[in-house]
Amino acid sequence: MTLRLIGPAPPAIAFRDDRIVATGFVDDLAEALDRISLVLAPIEFGGGMRVKVIEALAAGKVVVGTELALAGLPLELRRVAITATTDRQFAAAAVELLADPGELARRGAQCRAAALAWLDLERAADRYDDLYAHIDELRAGQAVR
Repeated sequence: MTLRLIGPAPPAIAFRDDRIVATGFVDDLAEALDRISLVLAPIEFGGGMRVKVIEALAAGKVVVGTELALAGLPLELRRVAITATTDRQFAAAAVELLADPGELARRGAQCRAAALAWLDLERAADRYDDLYAHIDELRAGQAVR
């Protein structure tokens, strides 16, 4: 089994253990995701929605991430991801999932289904319609006062 570190500035430990491969930045995330079993996202700083987390979920990968890594994701995607705060929690989640390939596959399928449903263009258009209807309701409520 190999731990692949994808992203800029991998930790120095990656160079001291043959089971750890630091790929750094990758041009094709989809290709990289095809080669892995699950995604750990120990993101500690930054802002905005993590598009790479959504890509991983859509690829059928279970994502274990910090609150910040999952911040901005819709509730239906946060429900299928696993939140971890400490290194011990990340390790425990990874060990548990990798020890049970059936559970990993089942959860990965849930992740993929949730992400693809959320990314569906028709559903996205419906969400905008709902948003505009809600804004209209708020405006109408303000006009009454």
